[in-house]
Amino acid sequence: TPSAGWRSFAVAVKRSSFILIWMAMEALPDKKPLDEKRVLVVDDDEFLGGLLHRFLSRKGYDVTVARTGKEAIVCAGQAPFLAGFVDIRLPDMSGIQVIDTLKTMRPDVCLLIMTGHPTLETALEALNRGVRDYLTKPFKLDQVGRILRRIVEEKRIRMENEALRRELDEARQKLLEYRSMLQQARTIHEATSSGSFPASSRADAFYRTQSVKCRESVVEERLQKLTLLREGGTLTEEEFQEKRAELLASDRMTSQ
Repeated sequence: TPSAGWRSFAVAVKRSSFILIWMAMEALPDKKPLDEKRVLVVDDDEFLGGLLHRFLSRKGYDVTVARTGKEAIVCAGQAPFLAGFVDIRLPDMSGIQVIDTLKTMRPDVCLLIMTGHPTLETALEALNRGVRDYLTKPFKLDQVGRILRRIVEEKRIRMENEALRRELDEARQKLLEYRSMLQQARTIHEATSSGSFPASSRADAFYRTQSVKCRESVVEERLQKLTLLREGGTLTEEEFQEKRAELLASDRMTSQ
């Protein structure tokens, strides 16, 4: 009949195997699609509104056209949207007022001003309110397409970086938990070596291999995510080197 110590040793080895399976599952790509590409067009010009609706719909965007500022505010309250193209002159209020309201309701939305009467004062006022770009009528539809492609790509990168940051914030805690588990397994291993209960050369070799693989996989995964954050511009080179040093230091403590 196996001793209690030997059973504990087997449990520790099984935990190491579970960790490897968990890390493999985490490494699978995220299947969740990007949020729907909703676009809000705010312009009382029926021809331009219809033109943008047809063009952007063919590009795969979900387009809503509002003819007034109040209608735009109602649409924004019903669902989040990726970007908004707002005419500076509307029948019921100014485009600047609409932008202020939309920014309050949806702080993360990208807003663009459209105008057929460009002035430096209007442009500066719009940009000071967080407007992403300033389109002078008439503009080319391809210009609108390029702007939205950049917005979509930036949103995708931002979401990935935020996810990586959250995972990196958890990295130290996971490493500490793993260190604690290894310490328990090491205690059992030392008891085996000292003869407190029967030792098995095969079990001993398996324990050592699994422990090293688990630790190296965790460290490698975290280093890859740090590198992605640096390449995406979320981390500076100095921040990258600092977090990398912390990660490697934690690994050295675990392996001791």
